[in-house]
Amino acid sequence: MKPREIHHIGHAVEDIADAVATYERLFGAVAEHHETVPEQGVEAVSLRVGADRIELLRPLGEETPVGRFMASRGPGMHHVAFSVDGTPVDLSKTFNYKGMMYSDVPNLASSFGYTNASWTLKADLTAEYICRLLNHMQAGGHRICVPRVTDPAVTDLFAFGYDDIAIEGYEPHAAIKAPVAV
Repeated sequence: MKPREIHHIGHAVEDIADAVATYERLFGAVAEHHETVPEQGVEAVSLRVGADRIELLRPLGEETPVGRFMASRGPGMHHVAFSVDGTPVDLSKTFNYKGMMYSDVPNLASSFGYTNASWTLKADLTAEYICRLLNHMQAGGHRICVPRVTDPAVTDLFAFGYDDIAIEGYEPHAAIKAPVAV
């Protein structure tokens, strides 16, 4: 299994022309593609920055996924699109392991939440677990860690129900039966 490859980073912006000009001026970005996608409610520009890509997203309205994201969080990083072994990853088809890793996605951990005491505690627990995992991998000479569902009896319990503002369409699933092997 080849580790994941980042395809692009999506960045929500208020003024797409201004954002393009800023990326061109600061990073030498080159616009590759510009389109309006009414069914997704966005105007999008794909920029090439060296070997990397950035996708700028301007909402077409307040009730679109990017519009709701902007209303609650303001401009900023909206998503990261990546692939494993050349296949795009759809997080909505994965199982979530310990609230931080995703089935069949190597070497990826995340921490999502709100900025209050309970989220801070969860972020601390996530960081401690990942540090222990990395130390274990280093001690054993391992380079890749992949959570896998190995028991065919494991089925969906529920989608976590992240609101559509947080991660539109990306709802990893929890399992009815534990454990999920790592």
